[in-house]
This record gives sequence, C-alpha cells and structure tokens, in this order.
Amino acid sequence: MINLEDFFQYYKATPNQTKAIEMLAKEMPIELLGDDSPWVLQYRTADAAADLGSIPQQGVDLCHSFEGCRLAPYLCPAGVPTIGWGNTRYEDGVAVKLTDPAIDQERADVLFVNISEKDFWNIIKTTIPYWGEMNDNQRSALFDFSYNLGARFFNSAGFGTISRELANHNWQAVPDALMLYCNPGTAYEAGLKRRRAAEGDLWCKPI
Repeated sequence: MINLEDFFQYYKATPNQTKAIEMLAKEMPIELLGDDSPWVLQYRTADAAADLGSIPQQGVDLCHSFEGCRLAPYLCPAGVPTIGWGNTRYEDGVAVKLTDPAIDQERADVLFVNISEKDFWNIIKTTIPYWGEMNDNQRSALFDFSYNLGARFFNSAGFGTISRELANHNWQAVPDALMLYCNPGTAYEAGLKRRRAAEGDLWCKPI
C-alpha cells in the first residue's frame, strides 16, 4: 500500500511529478476534487503555527549565486569531490566521486533541495534560538552561512561570536558577527567576505 504522505513530502514540482499528479487527478472520483470535499477543507485549514519547514527562495537564490552549478564532478577548493550546487554527497549519503557520471540540471536542482532541507535547514531551524521570531530574510542568511560553513555551527568551536549574538537575541550585531568568518589571510578571504556581506545585507533587508 502506497503512503501518500511520502509522496507529498518529496513533491518538488518536477516535470515527472507534475505529470503523475495529472494522471492521478484523472483517475480520482470527481467528488474528491470539489472545493467542499472534506479532505480539501482540512488541507486548507491553517495550522496554529506558521510552517517554517521550507527554505525561502531568497535563501536558495543567495546560495546558488555563490556556489554555482557544475553538472560533472569536480574538486572543490578544499579538494573534495563535488557535483551540482556544491554537493559532496547524494541523498543516500554516498560521497560524490570524480568518476561519477555527469547529471542534468533538473537532477542538480532536486539534489540541492533534498540535501539542503535534510542536512542543513532541518538542523539549523532546531538548533538556533528564536528561529520562529526571525523573518524569511534572516533565516535565509543563516541558511547560506550554514551551507558554506556547516549546519551545526551554532555553539560549536570557532563560532563563539555569532552563537553569542544569536543566543542573546542581539540581532543588530549579527551582520558584523558574520563578517568574522572569512578565513583571513587565505586565498578564499575575498570571496568569503563578499558572501558574508551578502548574508548581512539579506539579514537586514526588510520583508
């Protein structure tokens, strides 16, 4: 028996998924598609708390702008085999190898979303305090920061300043705190400064 919850959970509006939805709609009894159908009314009922599960588009766009996308495996600056939008592993946890076949753009996009939600977004939204009080721009800035430097940065060694400002709800200090994490004195400093500045700008941008 198919579990429909699994299908909704992984729905990303890919061409094949969209076609499958069309096929399902044609097979369903017409009364199930009415606006007054009990399941439709239940589905549209707002929950008590806002859904903070999905990565805002501005977070995806910011991350994409700095990661870039390469469809064939390559070595990232740290010397780790990487593919797509900076992914070093696939959804099943298997590490990318330089001998892996190239992927197409659709696969790269799906991989990015799946990995981002599972290994980054779902971690930072449960470990960073006051998450529910942040707006989407602030959450997006922290998503990009985590994608670049690690999902478990909060209260980890080397991240004392940003962790302290977030824990103390000292949000006006967050942009300056972000700028501390740019590997000064390395070949990556200039690029990381641009990324941290972009995160800070997004953090301060009103919705």
